[in-house]
Amino acid sequence: IVVEGAELNVGNLEQFDLITRSAKLNAKLYAKNLNIVTGRNDVQADSLQATPRAADGSEKPQLAIDSSALGGMYAGAIRLVGTEQGVGVKLAGDMAASGGDIRIDASGKLSLAQASSQGDLKIAAQAVELNGKTYAGGSAEIRSAEELVNRQSLAARERIALDAARLDNAGVIEAGVEPDERRNARGDLELRSGTLRNAGSLVASRALEAKASQALDNQGGSLKGAT
Repeated sequence: IVVEGAELNVGNLEQFDLITRSAKLNAKLYAKNLNIVTGRNDVQADSLQATPRAADGSEKPQLAIDSSALGGMYAGAIRLVGTEQGVGVKLAGDMAASGGDIRIDASGKLSLAQASSQGDLKIAAQAVELNGKTYAGGSAEIRSAEELVNRQSLAARERIALDAARLDNAGVIEAGVEPDERRNARGDLELRSGTLRNAGSLVASRALEAKASQALDNQGGSLKGAT
């Protein structure tokens, strides 16, 4: 499925679902509740639960979801699923959930330019690359089987929990930030990784916990927590 043109506005529908092997967005997409489920799947119509089909030898797409800089997703809540092993998700356009959560489950690498949610942000992927500003109005939970890289900023109003084999922060990761950028006293930051490299800032308005089972490199970086 390819979305092109000026924009696609389906805000008159309570829910808008794209079910396809791969999706490409070259235009802005507006919806109340947006679901994109990709891969070779059997998908239940009511729950959108996807069961991957056995491999048939056909060529895999390069990307499960490809949102260009001209694209972008704007909805009350956003859920993206890519079930095809090793097939990534590239979101170069803005992503904003104005009334709920952003949930992304990718079986390949996720590259994210900019995202904000009124509610929680939950990401699970083979690898994660955060290239711009990412904000959660609730909590932020990111799990990466391989590398998790933050290049600019990741902030949340509540708790941030990151779990990755390798965690590399070159920007700012901060828990306890209000939408107007005031700081509260409810932000816990939990980091779990094999190797942790911090050349930026790790900040928690309440508790900061960083665990690296193999190595922790904080050269050029800072860690700040209330406890």
